[in-house]
Amino acid sequence: FLKRQELVAPVQEKVFSAIEDFAADRGYDLIFDKAGSTGLLFTSDEYDKTADLKKRLGVK
Repeated sequence: FLKRQELVAPVQEKVFSAIEDFAADRGYDLIFDKAGSTGLLFTSDEYDKTADLKKRLGVK
């Protein structure tokens, strides 16, 4: 498993970097993964509400 992960990681990084660049070039805020179980491949930071939720929960 670790060897597979070691081999796949550079490819995944390259693909996700290309997806982020593609989204930025086209002004996309979301890119969905239709083939896999991930759901979303890219979301704009504008839609990350983690800090808001942590504040509401009183978590630092």
